[in-house]
Amino acid sequence: MSHERLTTGSEVPCGVYRCNACAKQIDVQEDKTKLPQCSACGGFAWRTKRECKISDSTQQSR
Repeated sequence: MSHERLTTGSEVPCGVYRCNACAKQIDVQEDKTKLPQCSACGGFAWRTKRECKISDSTQQSR
């Protein structure tokens, strides 16, 4: 899914996204967050720069 092209309003997993118009990067901290319009240039197109790695929570059975 590296460098996937997305638009404003797309639900995305946590990670770093870059505006296609001005290269501003945003860091999305939560899964299923909708991409905003770029605050720097008003752009609507984004590209996945890096997805965060979510570690599975391990529960120990007793």
